[in-house]
Amino acid sequence: DLGKGISSSGSILLASGAAGSAGAVAIASGSGLIGGSVSVRSGDGGSGGGQLSVSSGEGALKSGAIIMKTGDGPSSGGVLFRSGASVLGETGSVVVATGDAVLGSAGSISAVAGNTAVGVGASVNITAGPSSTVGGALLIQSGVGSSVSGGIKLETPSGEETGVVRMSTGSNLGG
Repeated sequence: DLGKGISSSGSILLASGAAGSAGAVAIASGSGLIGGSVSVRSGDGGSGGGQLSVSSGEGALKSGAIIMKTGDGPSSGGVLFRSGASVLGETGSVVVATGDAVLGSAGSISAVAGNTAVGVGASVNITAGPSSTVGGALLIQSGVGSSVSGGIKLETPSGEETGVVRMSTGSNLGG
């Protein structure tokens, strides 16, 4: 804690030194019957809050990866990505995107539920936002190409009994 400043407060930098194989920086809480928490939070502001940035290192051949996961256990915790609530204005958006590629291929985005050994498999749900007036739209669009655009494929896998692909609109309650 560097204290409060009238114009600007000091910064804190945690870094390992440069080397052929640079050292790591680890921040960890203690173990116990209930493990300790680790909180990383940017500062509040009178007009706008501080930004929180998490980025991997750049490399001459390949940049580093970012891995966010919960620990393994008899029942694991969840991962939540969401923007904060707003009373007067708009809430922030959540964007999941891969980077552009110049010579190679851009990375893919996959939303995959985990494997269920016994029982019904997990679902993947995509739902637009509800509203008291007009609900949000859901757009599924393939990529544009200079010669051929990408396709859209909806299918159930093969099996002894295949699933159903159903597309329908809701009931009109207003008559």
